[in-house]
Order: sequence, then C-alpha cells, then structure tokens
Amino acid sequence: MSIRIIGGDLRGRRMNVPDLPGLRPTTDRVRESIFNILATRLDFEDCSVLDLFAGSGALGIEALSRGAKNVLFVEKNRRALSAIGENLKEFGVADRGELLSLDAMRFLEMNRKEERFDLIFADPPYAAPFLNNLLRTISPLLAEDGLLLLERSREIRIVDSPTLDLLLERTIGRTVIGLYRAKEEGEYVGTSETESTIL
Repeated sequence: MSIRIIGGDLRGRRMNVPDLPGLRPTTDRVRESIFNILATRLDFEDCSVLDLFAGSGALGIEALSRGAKNVLFVEKNRRALSAIGENLKEFGVADRGELLSLDAMRFLEMNRKEERFDLIFADPPYAAPFLNNLLRTISPLLAEDGLLLLERSREIRIVDSPTLDLLLERTIGRTVIGLYRAKEEGEYVGTSETESTIL
C-alpha cells in the first residue's frame, strides 16, 4: 500500500505503508482538510511537531513536506515505525524526524517536561476508550499558542476538556477533526466553529 503526499516540497511522492491489522492511514481527503485548516492558523516553517499514534506517519511526513523543523513520531508498532523511518530516508528528511517506539499514552505519562510542540497530531484507534484522558493530559506538551489536531470517529463522544479550548470541529463522513489549543488560566471558553461535510 502507498499513500500520496498532497502538499509541500514532497508533493506527489508516495509513502510505502505496511499492510498491518488496525493500521488506518488518514485518507487523502481528510488530510487535505486537516492541512487546509492548519494553513490559516499555523506557519509550518520552524514548527516543532509531535505525531502521536503515528501509524503510517502520513500526518507527520506531510508536515515535514510543508517545512516543519522537526517531527517526533510516536508509534508502538515496530513494523509501522520502521516503515516511517524508511520513508524519511527515501525522501531525504531523516535528519528532521525522530522515531520513538512507545505506546502513545505511556509517552504522555512520561516526565519529558522540557519538550514542547507547536503542533500535535493525535489519531488514536477509533475504538480507543481513553480519548477523554488524552485530552486531559496532553496540554503540558503544547508550546505557547500550540495546536492539537485530534482525529476521531463521529461515533465516539468526548467531554469538554478542562485544559483545552476547542477552536474548530469538522465532520467529514465518519471522521471528526477537532482543533484545540491550551486554555489560559481563567480564560473564557466561547462557542467553537463547527461544520459538517459529507464525502
């Protein structure tokens, strides 16, 4: 299986993705929507990115293609992580990617307080029971004005996070894309922008 890079310097190149049970690469259309959303809110130049539940690595590699300074790929499946590494080498961007073989929730529990990211991608398994816990624990990893892009199934309900402000939520078919930023202390949380698109 291969996935096409849709934007940036590597546009049109294809990532090789192993055929693994449970591996669910983000589709071209959803990725295009994600990066259209981010383009109005984030300058990828010199951007530090975390790709949690990296899977195919498509989101992180897309960010590198668009100029991100570095991406940390966190993925517990070693075969999937190895494939990400091979793609990084093939595209000549291995020096801007770091690979970490670790469960994403375990990563969030680790004491890595010195690390902050301008953008975090989180695309957990659609049946994951821990989304609310993820939203409670991820904000310390966000840099000032940093953004979290969460991808989930529309069948999964989540509660409002005490530490994150939902800026935008968009439904594309069965997929919901949520864009968050860390709340400031005492910050008023207004109504987020929502829209629904059927593909």
